[in-house]
Amino acid sequence: MVIFQCTIIQPAVKTFAIGLSALYYNTKLVNNIAFRCLCSYHNTTGHNNVAAGTNALFDNVTGYYNVANGHEALYKNTTGSYNVGIGFQTLYNNISGWSNTANGQSALYHNTTGDFNVAFGLSSLFHNTTGSNNMGINNSFILIPLEMIMYQSDTSHCIPIQQDMIMFLLGTNL
Repeated sequence: MVIFQCTIIQPAVKTFAIGLSALYYNTKLVNNIAFRCLCSYHNTTGHNNVAAGTNALFDNVTGYYNVANGHEALYKNTTGSYNVGIGFQTLYNNISGWSNTANGQSALYHNTTGDFNVAFGLSSLFHNTTGSNNMGINNSFILIPLEMIMYQSDTSHCIPIQQDMIMFLLGTNL
């Protein structure tokens, strides 16, 4: 195992970087872990982050308490905090969204500022950009508001459910 271009700036507290240019711009170096090349590349004062995978948390600047595991997971995150992205390009476009959890390739891919979303499965909540408090399971849904069983254009406070589940709930063939 070889450690590449890891500059330790004092005071360094529990910071670990392995890979080409991992934590390259980091100045604070407090409780960050980066594995693979270019992960947490732009991080300056963000802290308590874990990045594993090429370009994971690449644009993170001040975001904290993030976990990015997978190629380009949380790639565009700059100030978002308390996010978890596990899988290829999960939360890829997240910029300032907080407290999101995405597990599965491209889950919450287009999320930019949405908060408190949970997405499990391939491309779940793929097109969500600013909606908050949503839950997505699998990759094909219709958004269902928690207050009533009908489609609404505002994607806040919705639970995506597969179409066959809606047919079951409504007792109809959509």
